[in-house]
Amino acid sequence: MITIESRQEIPTRSRPPAFGSATGISQALLAVPTEDRLPAQTPPEGALEIRPIRDRGELDEVYAMTHDAYVDMGFIQPRSDGRLEHYPHLDGSPRTTILVALLGSRVVGTNSLTLDGEAGLHVDEDFKVEVDGIRSEGRRLAASYRINTRKEYRQRSDIVRGLIRETVRLALEAGVRTCLFIFHKRHERI
Repeated sequence: MITIESRQEIPTRSRPPAFGSATGISQALLAVPTEDRLPAQTPPEGALEIRPIRDRGELDEVYAMTHDAYVDMGFIQPRSDGRLEHYPHLDGSPRTTILVALLGSRVVGTNSLTLDGEAGLHVDEDFKVEVDGIRSEGRRLAASYRINTRKEYRQRSDIVRGLIRETVRLALEAGVRTCLFIFHKRHERI
């Protein structure tokens, strides 16, 4: 489990700080290239858009994309319905935001953010004692999970960076200063 804390707001800067000088998530975000620091790229399908899902169809695309990624990595056997629903009790919660990255009308990436509440967080399943310890300190918590891109877009690091940037923005907007993550040791290089 990774814990990221911030006590600062994200300042507007045009250049990232020197490596090793950043502290807190707001400073770390400055090292994530933004559109004004990236070489111009015009994807063939249109501009990259990152936003919350709008309907059940987009949620089904998230489940299918997650299934396909887990099958590709050998984590699960293919399922007959072609879907993998992680933490479905959180997907319907008003405290969860499921983001999608779209190129044109095609969903090419996703990430989810849940604010702590009665339903808990996905990290409670594996790290309940540790998470409860953090809760006991009175911190406002959230957890991010299910970050994923379609296989054919995994070389597009702007998709992952955009999803992370929007996830952090939403968390900070909600007053979260501690966000918890779990990553599998087999991951994509970005």
